[in-house]
Amino acid sequence: MVDDVGNPRDAVFTTAAWDGRHSLADWNLHLARMKRHSSRLRIQLPDDFEQQVAQHVSQLAAEPEDAAVERNPNCLMRIQCTAGGKVTVSSRSIDIRDEDIDAITQPAPRWMKKINGTKHGAWKPYSDALATAQSKGADIALLVHEYALVDADRATPVVLDEDGTAWIASLDEGGTESITLSILSPELEKHGIPVHHGRLNERLVARAEEIVAVGSGIGVCQIISIDGVDTGHGSALTALCRTILAEHYADIETWTSLEA
Repeated sequence: MVDDVGNPRDAVFTTAAWDGRHSLADWNLHLARMKRHSSRLRIQLPDDFEQQVAQHVSQLAAEPEDAAVERNPNCLMRIQCTAGGKVTVSSRSIDIRDEDIDAITQPAPRWMKKINGTKHGAWKPYSDALATAQSKGADIALLVHEYALVDADRATPVVLDEDGTAWIASLDEGGTESITLSILSPELEKHGIPVHHGRLNERLVARAEEIVAVGSGIGVCQIISIDGVDTGHGSALTALCRTILAEHYADIETWTSLEA
C-alpha cells in the first residue's frame, strides 16, 4: 500500500526494481526523475539524499552483496522525500509480473498542470483504484477521464493501434512519467513501431491490436479484458517489450549498488 501523506506537494517519490540485496535498477533514471518532480512540486531534496537512500537500502538488504549474483527485479523499493526533507525507504514484493491481466476502468484523479505527470504525495486515489479492481477480481485499474484512457494505478498503458503505431497518453492528459516506458520507447522505434503521445480515446482503445501495461513493478502485462470485454487479439508487442526488458535487466550496467 502506498504511504499517502495528504497533498500533492507534501512529498515526492519513486518506485524502483530492487534485487533484494543492495542494487536498484535504473537508479540514475529514478534519481533524475525525482529531482525533476521535486522541482515541480517545490520540494528540496536533502544534500545527502543519495547517502540516506544508500543507508536505508543497506539496512533492508537480505544478505551481503555478491558481485556474482544474477540480478533480477525480485522486489520493489519505494523511496520518498517529504516537503520537510524526511527520507523514507520501504520495500514490497512483486505480486504480478509479465502476465496476462484483466482490467477495470475507474475515474482518473485530476491535478493542476504542474502536478500532472509527477510522483507526488497524494497517491491515495491510485491505491484506492487498485483496491477496487482487486475487489472485483481484476488485476489493474485503468484510469479514464472524459472517455479517454490516461493512466493506470501502478503502470503506464500502451495501446498498439491497427496501423502498427504505439500510443501513450500525453502527460497533460493526466499520465505519469514512466521510467520503463523511457527504456522501451527507443527500442520499439528501432523495431519499426513508432511511439506517439496523445489522446487515447474510446475508439482507439476499442480497435486496438494490443494493450499492454508497463512499469517497474509489473514488467510488461498484456491486458486481455477491460470491464469484462475482451480486448485486442495480438501478442507481438507484448513479446517484444518483454524481450527488451529481459535484456535490459540482464545488463549489469542497469543495476547500481547502493551499499553504504
